[in-house]
Amino acid sequence: MRSLENQFNTSEYLIKNNMKVLEVDEDHVCMEQRVTDSIRNIYGNVHGGSLFALADTTAGIQCMANGRKCVTLDGDIHFVHPAAGSMIYSRSELVSMGHSVGVFNVNIFDEDETLTSRATMTMYFIKEKREENVASK
Repeated sequence: MRSLENQFNTSEYLIKNNMKVLEVDEDHVCMEQRVTDSIRNIYGNVHGGSLFALADTTAGIQCMANGRKCVTLDGDIHFVHPAAGSMIYSRSELVSMGHSVGVFNVNIFDEDETLTSRATMTMYFIKEKREENVASK
């Protein structure tokens, strides 16, 4: 049986965006992203949109590790320090898991372990029945 890390790391989105899942379980997810020129802003730092995408992806994977299919309902990010260097890292933690939504905090660090961003992501759980109805149309 493949590990959860390997299952997620086959995602075309993660591969094309140089993201990799390092650790995954119900309590947390750790990821890394290689910084390339394509995700840098005009000042040479990681673009805020790329940081948001990493936070969103990290929270979504933790949601799925808890057995829930999800989409992002809301995301809030605070850019604390410019992210530079060649790698950035994210770590999510579960805040709450309700019947239809989950809330996750995600911190992003650069390779010097400097906190660059702090995000709160609210994920909406997709019910199986809803997906079956969409697929049958």
